[in-house]
Amino acid sequence: MNGILMESYLLLIALIITAVSLFLCLFNTLLLFDISKRITRLMSRSRATHKAGSPGATGKGQIPVTETSGNGIRIQTPLQETGNIVTGIHTIAGKYHIDSLVVAMPDGLVVASAGSNDPEYDAARYSSLFSGAYTMPDPGVWLIPLDHRGVPLIGIARGRETLPDETASRMAKEIILLLERGL
Repeated sequence: MNGILMESYLLLIALIITAVSLFLCLFNTLLLFDISKRITRLMSRSRATHKAGSPGATGKGQIPVTETSGNGIRIQTPLQETGNIVTGIHTIAGKYHIDSLVVAMPDGLVVASAGSNDPEYDAARYSSLFSGAYTMPDPGVWLIPLDHRGVPLIGIARGRETLPDETASRMAKEIILLLERGL
């Protein structure tokens, strides 16, 4: 009878330890979930305050972009830099209404991309077709020459609308400014 009592006692202790362990796991999960929500809230607040600013002022976190209007007047507009090069590339792609934008090296290495499902493919394919000038090798694809601190780069833009050379030139200037601020 002593053996049965001892086994029951050990089984009871094992069940108590298991129950306490499961409770602690559930408690930790709930704590991590709460912390995750708080971090997400703080990051969204940080983004909102970072994006806020007077529209004509150039301050920290903004890249000044100078454009020339049709009558020759130079207009300076800020391009928000929201943290890194990738978000800046997304901003530029959205500004010019293009579907995807990939910045790559002539050997096919991707530097940054926005909106592309397969930026490595775009970089590999179009870097071999790049002649060093504004070209349109395929319908809806524009190759834009870039130069960052003496390093030649290629901008690969995809879109449904035609991209005029002057627009591509402005986009190239903005990408170069973004790279200079980010690297």
